[in-house]
Amino acid sequence: LIITIAWLVLICTSTVVIRVSESTHGVDSSPYLWDQLWLVLTTATTTGYGDIVPQTHFGRFGTIICMLSGPILVSVMTATLSRSMTLNRREELLMETLDHDELVANLQIAASNILQLWWRANIEDSKNGVGEID
Repeated sequence: LIITIAWLVLICTSTVVIRVSESTHGVDSSPYLWDQLWLVLTTATTTGYGDIVPQTHFGRFGTIICMLSGPILVSVMTATLSRSMTLNRREELLMETLDHDELVANLQIAASNILQLWWRANIEDSKNGVGEID
């Protein structure tokens, strides 16, 4: 949760910083907020298409902050999500028990198949007179 909030703060703050810095000093920039948001998201996720670039030094500074902190936050979010998907000790024990029960059931089925084959072979042999003493 904290990492998600940090990610949102980074995105929003960087978007506003770049928007404000690019709209001053007569710099020819896009009038749309979505363009600055696009710049921040593509920079923070290391995609960086290059279709929108900051023109002022302060805008470039905000972009550099996104370049440095974006991948770190993405990797921390990925690690946190990955850790939350792993099984704890009780869940591992449950999975081992279920696997053991499945193996026992498969063993019982295999044993019953062998007994059926043996029984059928014995019945066939007795019908054909094999194994009888004359």
